[in-house]
Amino acid sequence: MSLKEEVQREFHYVNLNSNESIFLFTEKYADYHGIVEKMYRFFAHQFDSECYFAVSEEIEDGKNLAEEFKVLEGMLEEQFYQPRQHLFFHGEKQEEKKADPAEDSEIMEQITKDIQYKDLPHLRQDFQRLEEKYRAHKQFSDMYVKFVFSGIMKELLDQMEGLDEKMLSKRVDRLYRCRNLNDVIAIVEEVLQEYEHCMQEQEDGFRSEVTTVKGYIYHHYKEKDLGAETLSAMVFLSPGYLSAVFKEETGMTLNRFIREVRMNKAKELLETTNMKISQIAKEVGFSNNSYFCRSFREFFGDTPEACRKGIAADEKTNTEVDPSI
Repeated sequence: MSLKEEVQREFHYVNLNSNESIFLFTEKYADYHGIVEKMYRFFAHQFDSECYFAVSEEIEDGKNLAEEFKVLEGMLEEQFYQPRQHLFFHGEKQEEKKADPAEDSEIMEQITKDIQYKDLPHLRQDFQRLEEKYRAHKQFSDMYVKFVFSGIMKELLDQMEGLDEKMLSKRVDRLYRCRNLNDVIAIVEEVLQEYEHCMQEQEDGFRSEVTTVKGYIYHHYKEKDLGAETLSAMVFLSPGYLSAVFKEETGMTLNRFIREVRMNKAKELLETTNMKISQIAKEVGFSNNSYFCRSFREFFGDTPEACRKGIAADEKTNTEVDPSI
């Protein structure tokens, strides 16, 4: 049976390329929902492949055909977010909530920290937040979403040893060839599971109390009362015993570890923000600005002011060397 016999309607069609065609119906007031459902079943059965249909509103003037085709292409982009939906009709697109760009940036920044700190529980939570965000807010192009998730995948792979550039390139290429969001997430999920397994093997030598304490410090370094008393209560050990176990497991004292996390965060804020030094001091858990500056100098061998001036000088030098930057 031919397609015209199946749908029992007169139409003309144009094959644009091997993947796209336009069907033009001359009848008005027809049940186009029913027609397109029949067309979908016909192609799915005849060619045993995925196919998608977008139905325009009534076209009054043939001059508007090109403009209407762009609208149809936009409608078909929905298949990236809704892989199980094959039929899209003009005027039936659901209203979408606009995503907050600040929230997007905050989630990505947190995922980067989770990977850097090897904080598996929070990494899972933040990855889930990002997935839910892109399922709910569909104003992002598929290329942008792929770019975001490929960046996460690269960060994960960079933390694992023994992976060459060819393997990374193959995975990125595979991700960019995905037709829908489910497949993109599935590929990154594979890498995330590999990362979790790799990190778990590294952590197997550590006591669970030490891993818990390290994770807490990474996310609560700004708390002023962060110390052995607070942390030991979390893992039901005495302060002295926790300090001894932490030193044995990590090779550094608990206070040294807290200080290292705080100092590295302070340096990051000096490099990436315009926050005042007094604000940065509070942000990393210091109530006394002078004590913060002294600690920073002892740790890095330079003052916060000199660190920030050095960064500015480097940027100026780079710009003078290459004015196009």
